[in-house]
Amino acid sequence: MSGEVDSLLRKQKNVLKELKLSKHESSSTFVYFSFKAARFLVIGAELYRKQDFFHYPLEEWDGEKLELGCRQIIEECAGLSTPETCFMGLAETDVLNLFELFHFTIDGETDFLDNDVRKIVVRHKMDGMAHTVYYKI
Repeated sequence: MSGEVDSLLRKQKNVLKELKLSKHESSSTFVYFSFKAARFLVIGAELYRKQDFFHYPLEEWDGEKLELGCRQIIEECAGLSTPETCFMGLAETDVLNLFELFHFTIDGETDFLDNDVRKIVVRHKMDGMAHTVYYKI
């Protein structure tokens, strides 16, 4: 498992370089989301749920959409930096479930941007860390 996670994270590091994100932008929240996404992809929903403090993902969540969101985080840093690199192919519920998987909740209202892009702020349930997320409906 460790080798698979390392491989996914190396791929994500290359994407960060291509996007030319600053050290601040690519620091703690990107590492956190990347690790959680890679872990979910490697061990799968059932084992992730058994090991997760909140027992996420819930069984009724769409596992394929969670995998799609995790892959977009790893492969494209989607949704985590700019409206131009927003999540694609995920309904609003899927985005909310994806960040709930990582122990984040919505903090405030959804902002509607150009070209059907939406912006939300998510906040970590335990430490209060906040991050802006972009997705396209």
